[in-house]
Amino acid sequence: MKKKIMILALMAIASLNVFSKDLNLEEALKIAENENPEIRRGRITLDIKKLEEKKKMKAFLPKVSLSIDPEDTSYDNNLNPFDKSIGVEARIFMPLFTGGKLTNEYKKSKLEVEKASLSNILLKYDMRKEVIKKYFEVLNLKKQADILDGVNKTLKKQRERLEKLYNNNKLVKKSDVLRVQSDILSNEVTLLGVKQQSEIKTYELQILLGISMDEPLNIAEFDYKTLDLNKFLLDNDITKALNEGSKVKSTEIDLKESERDVNIARAAYYPKVGIGFEKNFKNERDGKDSYRIGVGFNWNIFNWGADMDTVAQNQYRVDQANIDLTKMKDEVKLELKEKYSNMITLSKQLEAQEMKVEIADENATIDTLRYNNSLMSSFEYLDSVDKQRVTEEGYYTLQRELMLAIDTYENAWR
Repeated sequence: MKKKIMILALMAIASLNVFSKDLNLEEALKIAENENPEIRRGRITLDIKKLEEKKKMKAFLPKVSLSIDPEDTSYDNNLNPFDKSIGVEARIFMPLFTGGKLTNEYKKSKLEVEKASLSNILLKYDMRKEVIKKYFEVLNLKKQADILDGVNKTLKKQRERLEKLYNNNKLVKKSDVLRVQSDILSNEVTLLGVKQQSEIKTYELQILLGISMDEPLNIAEFDYKTLDLNKFLLDNDITKALNEGSKVKSTEIDLKESERDVNIARAAYYPKVGIGFEKNFKNERDGKDSYRIGVGFNWNIFNWGADMDTVAQNQYRVDQANIDLTKMKDEVKLELKEKYSNMITLSKQLEAQEMKVEIADENATIDTLRYNNSLMSSFEYLDSVDKQRVTEEGYYTLQRELMLAIDTYENAWR
């Protein structure tokens, strides 16, 4: 019998491990980077851009086409292109010179692939921020629910004690019992709202992580003391961000793309030259010349300066891109300085807030004992609990802001 109970217990533990996911913040961030729906969609966009690059490269290669003359072809024929009784022509054409248009379009497509890759990196950083926000929201709501659960138990014990005294005519008024009952109902309503919010925020976190909403999710508490702020060197990090940061690189690519657009527009100034080869199977059947090689030439000499206007438009866009690049570098510098200052300030605030949490928890414990022994009123007890809840919420808020500051700071030079 004991053996069967042991087996059932092991099965129950195993099932909990299978159907419940325990995560800390770092694990949640790693999962989001791989499984978030938006990030997965971004990877597909990158694949599309890579295919577009291949298409632009293939524009340099010869193009082959077949055409059939319907007047020389009956519907009963098998349409075999090598059947000399059918009016079939085969053509091969290859561009020789396009004024640099194809070359610059291909180079621009390579830049777009690089930009899509950087966009995915920036999207990943934005997603990390959302995960951090949701993670600490869920932690706070769980803590709030735990506190309110404890309050509920304390109030119910008080109600039972007062009911016994009232029923035994121990000088307890009915209004005292009803007042506690009212406090219980009010607390249960608040607790229900907090639990519902916690459930919704947990679902939102699961969506960000790409985890099924049917899978229970347990997240671990975060210890800010594990963070090492001494590893950050502001001046070095600013230099790194300006040289290697994804935001600056993405803006630089915008500038390069604008320059490519200028070169593409200038291609209209030059003639377009191509070479073609043609074979006519019908002519071969009739004993005529069946092969032709030709050079195509097209040059738009005059269009009232429209091509020059297009070049000028794209040159203005280059000027705008240069302004955007300078602005982005200034914004990155400012952001790093701001986040560095925030990190130092928030770490000190967290130390102070942690002490406030310890004091509030201790006060709540003492006040619970005092309330259980009728040394304080329900109003005073619930006021003490509210102060504890506010202090805990402030603690999680500061942890969240510190993690967001650190993550934004690090992402600036990644």
